[in-house]
Amino acid sequence: MKKILVVLLLFVSANVYAEYKNSLVLKVGITPYSTLSQEIHLLDGTKKVKENFTFGTSISAEYFREINNIFALGIGVSHHIRREINIVCDLYSTSLYLTPKIKVYQDLYSVVQFGISNLILTDYLSGYADYDKKIGLHYGLGIGYTYKNFIFEFLYASDNTTYELKFPNIVLPRNVNYQTLNFNIGYKVDFNFPRIKRNDKEKQIKIKEKKIKKAKKID
Repeated sequence: MKKILVVLLLFVSANVYAEYKNSLVLKVGITPYSTLSQEIHLLDGTKKVKENFTFGTSISAEYFREINNIFALGIGVSHHIRREINIVCDLYSTSLYLTPKIKVYQDLYSVVQFGISNLILTDYLSGYADYDKKIGLHYGLGIGYTYKNFIFEFLYASDNTTYELKFPNIVLPRNVNYQTLNFNIGYKVDFNFPRIKRNDKEKQIKIKEKKIKKAKKID
């Protein structure tokens, strides 16, 4: 997980003064279908639970750097708003990811996501046990279309994590997988960061040196 975070930070720091076209994308999403799969380790064996449910919402923000006319590399964060799975269980998740984007044809593109996920699952056991939760993995695959500055996107995503339910004398591991089909609508803003070229820096240094010399002569 630390390696993924380091890669994300290096990507941001390396692109702050990029000469290539940059874009910021803000999206809202509807999740018409999703699946929650759990593998719960109990004293008498392993119990597998799978639940299908419909309609959820999400928000996300992404920054892209255009490498060339076909390929762009980005970083993003998304949040699936809290969902009630059943009477005794709620779920929500936040993901941070790298996202390469490839132009397929004209304004049609494909996108991949890979990063980390903070998947929160609460149920009736949370009142009786302590949760030791690990940061999990997030990955996604989708296809989208750009119309002017508007984004229309279909995305499959998966978030995984592992819990340990700690009772006074018992620890029960639980593996959780949350899969979603998402339809996202967003708006894209293109921009370029200002960049001082090396030659300009050298000129500025020489100008400062001349000013210092003139000041010394006056004194």
